Amino acid sequence: MTPLAFDAETARHVVGDAESRTIEAKARTDADADRFDPPRYVDGCTYWDAVTNSMRVVVYREQFRRRKARLERKAAKDDAAPRLRT
Repeated sequence: MTPLAFDAETARHVVGDAESRTIEAKARTDADADRFDPPRYVDGCTYWDAVTNSMRVVVYREQFRRRKARLERKAAKDDAAPRLRT
């Protein structure tokens, strides 16, 4: 397995639903603050621990990317909207 080469759904499945939700909430908050800060875990030193840690980063990265894209679309929409003069 190549680190960070997993698709988001596989990563979510391996990490688990509850932990994925926590990681995704952190990613959304970080995206709003324009700060990329993926989780850092050191659970053990086995190969599977390293794979799981990589999958956590994949979950974070995917949600961060989605949130940044949403914020960019929202900003573009706000810029394109006609403004009323007062």
